[in-house]
Amino acid sequence: MKTRALIWLVAGLAAVAALTVYLLLLSRSNSQPRGTNRNDLSPSTLVATPSAGLETESPVALVRRGFDSIFEGMKKAGAKEVPPIAKQLQDAIKSGEHATITRAFHEAIYDSFARMSEAIPAIKDFLSHEDPFVRYSAAEALCRAGNRDGVPTLIEMVEANEPISEAKQDLRVQAARLLAKFREHAAAGIIVELYSKTKNGELLIGLATLGVRASEASKWPFVASDLAVTNYGKTGAIEFVSQLRSTFASTSDPELKNASAWTLARLTGEQAYVNYLVQTVQTAINANPRNGELRFDDSAAALRYLGSLQSPVAKQVLERALDSNNPVAVQY
Repeated sequence: MKTRALIWLVAGLAAVAALTVYLLLLSRSNSQPRGTNRNDLSPSTLVATPSAGLETESPVALVRRGFDSIFEGMKKAGAKEVPPIAKQLQDAIKSGEHATITRAFHEAIYDSFARMSEAIPAIKDFLSHEDPFVRYSAAEALCRAGNRDGVPTLIEMVEANEPISEAKQDLRVQAARLLAKFREHAAAGIIVELYSKTKNGELLIGLATLGVRASEASKWPFVASDLAVTNYGKTGAIEFVSQLRSTFASTSDPELKNASAWTLARLTGEQAYVNYLVQTVQTAINANPRNGELRFDDSAAALRYLGSLQSPVAKQVLERALDSNNPVAVQY
């Protein structure tokens, strides 16, 4: 990818150089005395003028010749033509290295010079690859590009009866989490089934993202952590409301307090918890950081919680945050 960037940079410089030459020639042509015909100039005049040879070529031919010379020089210097995305992916897969494969699919989507019209068809071709890690990587890249054609491949992985082991991970679990991350709610049922077979706790995070609880979750004890508390809010764990109130009132951990306020606002609808988040975000909204300073503190993080609450007050505060001088507040 760096080679591609270099080629585009040199090409841009070549274009500027060619345009400059063209303008110089145009200026020279316009500066000839009126009534003078270039074809009337004598051969001796043309020989005596160093640039006269250039003037015998049309501007288009001159620019083309300039480009040809520059690219020929690049080839002699060792610059290689960038292969198509499909070829780059094939080469990465042939290496057999997971890091190389992951990077290749990532760059196919996120590289500055990537074209989706070329990348998407090339990636789709690997959805049926014999290597499950390649299939997963292709499906993940498509999801990140906003294309759902990889979803059936991920669902097929989740439904597999036996573990799909890759680098000490079960790709069934990774596929399930990816489906949840991109809000494929239709996959909730098969994720629950996979959890019942594996009891892998990572699947609970995916289910919480989809707002689904495992059947035995109601029997589990309350856990006072910001991750667990937000999952209670996502899955509607109303049996923990009393513990959540106690946690909110007693904790000195700002992140846990934010999470508790958000979950209680969702489960109870009480305005007091929304008001707490509104008050907490004021510090971030009113901040005037110095140039380049980014402060990702708990006040700014509270905006993330506030943003998912369906409340008129929350909406007003978020609109104010968009006009903040604090780039972190605007980002959240």
